[in-house]
Formats: sequence, C-alpha cells, structure tokens
Amino acid sequence: IASGIPAQRIVLMGFSQGASMAAYSALYSQHALAGVGLIASCLPNFTELEDTTRADYMPFAAACKHSPFLLWHGAQDQVLPLHMGEAAATALSQAGYQVQFEVDPAMGHQISARVLTGLSDWLKEVLPPL
Repeated sequence: IASGIPAQRIVLMGFSQGASMAAYSALYSQHALAGVGLIASCLPNFTELEDTTRADYMPFAAACKHSPFLLWHGAQDQVLPLHMGEAAATALSQAGYQVQFEVDPAMGHQISARVLTGLSDWLKEVLPPL
C-alpha cells in the first residue's frame, strides 16, 4: 500500500502456518483486500479471539468482511487433518466471511498441481486485468 498498490489489488496467501498468519493478518487488516488464499490451514485460538469477555479482546476488523477467502485442504493431510481445515472454513463462515472451501482428495500436507490450478483460476477472478 505504501508503494502505491491499492489494497483491492493485494491478496494474502499462505501454506500451513503461513496460511494461519495470512488469515489472522486479513482478519485484523484495516484494508479491504482482493482476497485471502489458504492452503492446509487451521485457525488456532479463533474461538478464544472472538470471546468478548477476555481482558485482551480485540475485535476483528470489518474491512475484509467482503474479501473472498479460498481454503484448500488435502484429504490425506496427516499434519493438519482435514477436520482442521473444515473447522477453519466453518469458523470464518460463521463469523460472516465469504468462504470457499475445496478439498483435494489425493493431497497430503503439500501443494498439489490441482491446488495450483485452482489458485491460479481464483486469482484471475479476484485480480482481473487492469
């Protein structure tokens, strides 16, 4: 943004721990982003962060409420089992975010060619040519 790229042309993406970081960065962003792409993600402490009774409670920013979130997860992931990705998608959706959840049935804790193709297609949607 400081270098002149509008927030609406910025996509945050990450894999595994990087996906969690991208998600939380978007949730607290003061800027509406073009999108958030997460591969093999989980959202640790999401429920705790939404707990308004906590002394350190800080609400999620509303800026990315309309930014699309694309979550890909491998059905064969043994590091972050599929249920963790499903829980992340459900939590985001229930919090009011636009979520698309995709599963690659053959993928483990990695990035498959199918996911790369899906991400490429999604990026063309959220970042149309100028």
